[in-house]
Amino acid sequence: METLTTDQDPVPPGRIVAGRRGPVTAAARVSTVSQDDKAFFPGHVAIKRGERLWVVNNDTRTHNIRIYNRGFDFDSGAQEPGETVDIAFPKAGTFLVFCSIHPKMELYVDVRR
Repeated sequence: METLTTDQDPVPPGRIVAGRRGPVTAAARVSTVSQDDKAFFPGHVAIKRGERLWVVNNDTRTHNIRIYNRGFDFDSGAQEPGETVDIAFPKAGTFLVFCSIHPKMELYVDVRR
């Protein structure tokens, strides 16, 4: 049996990008947040502008990633268990990310220049 190796960067299965499912090119830098038991882990992350944020649904429930910020409105649509949402933040600042299905789920993202 051959070993399972690849020269490509890891890409999570079932990604949702800007509300649509499909393949996405790998970013130079990626931070990952998990959803589990109706919570984000960690609940606060800092990334540089140009980096991407992956939000992985490791829960047994459907979630939704929502950002409503002046100049950046993002809605992932339904995010089923096992799916990953890929977010590119267009500007520096602090963003509140929440689940519109479970509004107590909150994630703060600090995007630095």
